[in-house]
Amino acid sequence: MDQGSFVYDEAGLRWAMDFGMQSYITLESKGVDLWNMSQNSQRWDIFRYNNLNHNTISINNQRHNVKGRAGILETFEQGKELGATIDLTPVLNLNKELRSATRKAVIINDDYLQIDDHIEAGASPADVRWNMVTPAKAAIVDDHTIRLTQQGKTMLVTFKSNVPFNIVIRPSENPEAYRCEYGDYLYASYNQSNKGTVMIGFDSKIPASQQGRFTAVLKMDTK
Repeated sequence: MDQGSFVYDEAGLRWAMDFGMQSYITLESKGVDLWNMSQNSQRWDIFRYNNLNHNTISINNQRHNVKGRAGILETFEQGKELGATIDLTPVLNLNKELRSATRKAVIINDDYLQIDDHIEAGASPADVRWNMVTPAKAAIVDDHTIRLTQQGKTMLVTFKSNVPFNIVIRPSENPEAYRCEYGDYLYASYNQSNKGTVMIGFDSKIPASQQGRFTAVLKMDTK
């Protein structure tokens, strides 16, 4: 459920993070069906374990396909770009919603991180959730920029796309107070808190049979 996820460090600080595992003991003691790895397993209702709360893409607020495997399409090991492109189609295409989905993550000129997501919808429109977890304080600057600050340093996260999108800041500290987008229910009380974190990103809708091209740039603000 975390395929396509990334972490990012710059200026001695982590800006894009993973929540990490929650202790199995805290879950098994509450009777959670933790070892069932099927598509509809209770395991994926755990806040830290599902795709909605990782640094990745989710389609139509549904689970990633547990049988899907992201493959590396291309790597960039020299020149101005360092990184790779992966095929997320098998992961995101749970019910054949998409024709294709790729994610390219590269460091440009040893200066900033750029994430490019190209997603082509199938016969119906596709809702896109772009998400990133951060330990920094987040503030919306304008309709395409979020400012992250921690320990006196600032990073700007800028988004652009060929289709409309709405940037968002999503809470993450107290899971049991939030509704799981998989359905109309609150996360269970056994979910561990995530103090000092928040999630940023955007929501968008790709029209049927069209491609959404999304770019996110994470760059230090030195002004």
